[in-house]
Amino acid sequence: MEQDMDGWQSAGRTARWAATYDEWHQEHLAEQERTARAAAEIGKYRRLPDVPVALDGKAIMELLGLPPGPLIGVATRYLQDLHLERGPLSREEAVTRLRTWAAEQDTGCRGR
Repeated sequence: MEQDMDGWQSAGRTARWAATYDEWHQEHLAEQERTARAAAEIGKYRRLPDVPVALDGKAIMELLGLPPGPLIGVATRYLQDLHLERGPLSREEAVTRLRTWAAEQDTGCRGR
């Protein structure tokens, strides 16, 4: 019983700002949605562990003229998504598609 009381008190402290349950619940749902969107955004930068990619990070950096960073992860993930959608890409096709993708992005890529 004491654990339940501690839980209720903790919930009450975190919801102290809300005038009504509905106000608190609406903000709680909005926070869950923000968290889900943030997780989805982070997912764009993660390489899929079991999906091959035609170009490694170093080749992508050289091709796009970019330093190491999250954008290289996005480019890698883009190539992996293409692999999943269309099957294995040749190096030449990967270069062409990556250059096209980079031109469509507002990234400052030099695209050598």
